[in-house]
Amino acid sequence: MNTFTNEPKFTAFALNELSAEEAAQFRKELLSKGVEEKEINDEVKHLQTMQATLNEEFAKDDSVRLAFDKREEILRSSEKKSLFSMFRIPGFIFALSICVIVFKFKDVGNQRLEGLTSSVFTKSDTWVQELDGGNQSTTVLEEAEPVAEIAQYHAYKGGKQVEMKIGRARMVKKKILAPTASNFMISDMPAPDFNREGYDHIEANDYILVSAQPLSTFSIDVDTASYSNVRRFIDSGRMPPKSSIRLEELINYFPYDYKMDHNDHPVAVKVDQSESPFHKGRRLVRIAMKASTPQKSVGKNLVFLLDVSGSMNSANKLPLLKESLKIVMRELKPTDTISLVVYAGAAGVVLPPTPVKERLKIRQALNNLSAGGSTNGGAGITAAYDLAKEAFIEGGVNRVILATDGDFNVGTSSRGGLVDLVKEKAKDNIFLTVLGFGMGNYQDAMLEEISNKGNGNFAYIDNLSEANKVFKYDLEKNMTTVAKDVKLQVEFNPKFVQAYRLIGYENRVMAAKDFNDDKKDAGEVGAGHTVTALYEVIGHDEKMPLPKVDKLKYAAKPKKEMVANNSKELLNVKVRYKKPTSSFSTKFEVPLVNKKLTELKPDSEMVFASSVAAWGLKLRGDEMAKNISYREIRDMAKRAKGRDPLGFRSEFVELIDFTIGLSK
Repeated sequence: MNTFTNEPKFTAFALNELSAEEAAQFRKELLSKGVEEKEINDEVKHLQTMQATLNEEFAKDDSVRLAFDKREEILRSSEKKSLFSMFRIPGFIFALSICVIVFKFKDVGNQRLEGLTSSVFTKSDTWVQELDGGNQSTTVLEEAEPVAEIAQYHAYKGGKQVEMKIGRARMVKKKILAPTASNFMISDMPAPDFNREGYDHIEANDYILVSAQPLSTFSIDVDTASYSNVRRFIDSGRMPPKSSIRLEELINYFPYDYKMDHNDHPVAVKVDQSESPFHKGRRLVRIAMKASTPQKSVGKNLVFLLDVSGSMNSANKLPLLKESLKIVMRELKPTDTISLVVYAGAAGVVLPPTPVKERLKIRQALNNLSAGGSTNGGAGITAAYDLAKEAFIEGGVNRVILATDGDFNVGTSSRGGLVDLVKEKAKDNIFLTVLGFGMGNYQDAMLEEISNKGNGNFAYIDNLSEANKVFKYDLEKNMTTVAKDVKLQVEFNPKFVQAYRLIGYENRVMAAKDFNDDKKDAGEVGAGHTVTALYEVIGHDEKMPLPKVDKLKYAAKPKKEMVANNSKELLNVKVRYKKPTSSFSTKFEVPLVNKKLTELKPDSEMVFASSVAAWGLKLRGDEMAKNISYREIRDMAKRAKGRDPLGFRSEFVELIDFTIGLSK
């Protein structure tokens, strides 16, 4: 039995939150389903151990905690309390132990309450608060109700209940006995050091004259790391670095409801146009792509390459990583295989290829992992690919999943050396997924490039909600590649288009000649992935200062047939891709007919994608978004939210609320 831990009730059972009668009945139900007694006991022990470990780790964690007065100021200025949905899956309620609340109290007089730390609150929990002089004050929680998002602690001040908020998850405490000290206030929290995080500079795409360059060529991108990383910064109460904002990863974080036909190709493309939300009179062109979803799931050979170096020794890194990997185990078939390779100063195989049905063996290997030592990423990559090749499944999914903060410091540690290593290993048709963790020394730029060159995708995991997205909802998208080296080339018709600008994809832009070169690497798409690209298009009726290019002195006169342009097409999109194991590409084309602006009406998916793009542009301080406000962006997103079964779009709307406050 592989799925009994998916039941939300199991967490309450494991953490002794059920009555004796309820616990006995639940155990009886599990046994009747064929779950062995040893398996139940081992899982209970694991959850209890993990809870205790996370409590201990987070007690010394230096993660971001937004000061109370700053959070209140932000929420007031946005005129709406922001409630982010961190833990939406009942089956993972135990993840609430990750919520850390650190209170530092100062009495207006000379008494102080400080050093009060907790990460789990349960009924009848007792807090012992140490005061100056060694005195203690005891607070008993008579009732505890876990809710999502902003950590709340209801205490009493002068006989009246007060509310203090910190952090990203919320716990509501009710009926709390008054502490000994009657007057206290919360102090600012120490800010973490982000100086060692590594990002590449992004030079925003400019408007390009069609007369000078009618072709726009780029590689598609399905990475999502930038969105969750930007969310992490905003959650901490600070604006993200501009170089951390990759617009295409913000847009493509969200699934889109694209209805397409895959009879001819594993990737289908639809092209639409509307009036631009950024400049009245201009057009916004959307290129929407969707990959097919195979009817039958193939076998998976997954090799997890785990960084267990000293830099991973904090609760939002290795402990979160270990819990994340247990999510994927619940989604795989019993015959799929998992391998574990770890690296610190050296690399080693912790678990050879093992069928998922041997889940206790896999869990035991995970539970025994601990962090320490330097980081030899190159040795780990070599060992992982060798193991993936050894267990290779013909016609199946063969993938290395690298999980790290990217802080490589020994062995093959240079960025160029690691990129060359991954490019070489990718020739064996073994694909790569890169998962970023942590903060402070997170090396975003290196990890993104490694994933790009390794026929891979890239995600950043900042909480268990994101782990659920990567390993549960998007498992097939992230693991099963249906097309590789996917490129787009857009030809703009000079009859209708004066200039254009590609929004995002700055480090994915390619030379026009690379489109037909099958040796040039490009992006991969997984089963059911959606990809969105946006252009702003300027017609000839607008007069604006654009970069002028001198006429060529020696240019040949245009052919007669080129002068007479009777086409009604605004542009033409060419798509080129390879099947996952092929070396040769296939091409198809999709034209877009020019229409009057008054005839154009965007669908809700286009409006939502535009709102995400506008938010990212605004965060980067881009001139393109200077005429649109965060509130207008929020209204766009809320209006176009549509079906949102997993709450990702609702979270985005609330994230804009918080951005409004931070931008004051």
